[in-house]
Amino acid sequence: MTVQHLESLYPDLAEWISNCEQLRQATTLPELVWLGLQLGLLFARLAVEQELNNRAIEPTNWHKCTGCQKQIRSKGFRPRQMSTLIGCIH
Repeated sequence: MTVQHLESLYPDLAEWISNCEQLRQATTLPELVWLGLQLGLLFARLAVEQELNNRAIEPTNWHKCTGCQKQIRSKGFRPRQMSTLIGCIH
């Protein structure tokens, strides 16, 4: 996969395009490895965030409360943020 192919994955995301451009301009192996890792982590964050957003849209079948037997329901989608091994997920 070329850098041009990588850029086409997220053409409207400035951070992605910037990292691809830095990868293209890297001159040493350590730079290439570091920037490849950064792109990989960014891709992982974007993929996880997209999957979480997709799941938030889907309906969930909630079980009944074991204490009062009332149907448990969601209080709605709320923006959240969590630090993970791949970075901060929004």
